[in-house]
Amino acid sequence: MANKGGLVRGRIFLCKKGAALIEPLEPRAMLAATYTLLDMNALIPETTGDNFQAANITATGLVAFNNTSLASNSGNVGYVYSIPRGRVYQAPNGDGVTQVANNGSLLLGDTIDLDGQLHTVPTPTSTSSDEYFLDLTSINDTGQVAGRLEFFYVPEIQNGGYETSQSEVFNPDGTTLVTLPLPGFYTPTIAPVLDDLGELVTYSTANQSTQVVAYDHATVYNLKTKKSIDIGALFAPGILVTATDIDDNGIVVGSYQKSHVQNGVFSYNIATKSLSLIPTGVAVATNVNVNADGLLVGSLQTSRQHGRTRDPSTEAVIFNTAHGVRDLASFASTPAGVVLTNALGADSDGDILANGIDAEGVPHAYLLKPNG
Repeated sequence: MANKGGLVRGRIFLCKKGAALIEPLEPRAMLAATYTLLDMNALIPETTGDNFQAANITATGLVAFNNTSLASNSGNVGYVYSIPRGRVYQAPNGDGVTQVANNGSLLLGDTIDLDGQLHTVPTPTSTSSDEYFLDLTSINDTGQVAGRLEFFYVPEIQNGGYETSQSEVFNPDGTTLVTLPLPGFYTPTIAPVLDDLGELVTYSTANQSTQVVAYDHATVYNLKTKKSIDIGALFAPGILVTATDIDDNGIVVGSYQKSHVQNGVFSYNIATKSLSLIPTGVAVATNVNVNADGLLVGSLQTSRQHGRTRDPSTEAVIFNTAHGVRDLASFASTPAGVVLTNALGADSDGDILANGIDAEGVPHAYLLKPNG
């Protein structure tokens, strides 16, 4: 049915009138009843006690994760775990892995590893800023990479300075493919995310003008047609809309925030121009990811009572319209004291990647494998 605002199925939808259709947000593959928890730290036995952090999981079952204990000395040491083969591979030159693609291509900081061939993405030069640096965050099966180029200006006649940035997509050889368009008064907030096919990229921008009351823009850009869709425009003014992932079926997912009580997760279908929402109440959803079967996972920012104060914390969760938000840890038998803080995605077989901490507070990368 058409979205007319107000109450729909007992939920408050914060969209503009007639902006989109409301569809059920359901995974096309069912969740397993239970999962077995694999501690990925244990895959590297010589590093017992070190801090590990998961980076991403691909549809083909490749998992990127890093030993972050050495970050202050020589940088992260990255690994890729192949679920089908049950083997761990260390990244070239001991570099940290930002992301792995379905075909095994690696993003290693500002370097791309394509079939063992390393290519460095040069930071574009700037003659108008005092400092600038490139933060690459996404790679796809074609070898394209995307990230944010950040500039810092120090005006001579003013105290202090200001910072701005732009989102970029680069070809495998390091040349710039496109600088993603920005609306006026806006600057990128969340780094761009590429689909695996090299067709679509989604990114988010925030309003930087104190004179304009508006939504944040969650945008999907077609790299072939050079046309964009402003998903943020489907929401009412004052809604903070952030896109965090896109799949090869043209499904864009992310989160929305309105005041302190009307937060949630959205899914936008490019083909049908339909929007689905899952309210999360006072809790704020972050790092929402979707796999090819429509399984949505991420984290929820909550707070826990400690004496007279409440400390902020995050927990790994699964989202869908039938059951709302569910704690990922409830599907697995976790060791005493283990907390799953963030779910990073799932592969085509339903394996779910998450970060967490053990009873001693040591960061771990965990893989939840479905039983049965």
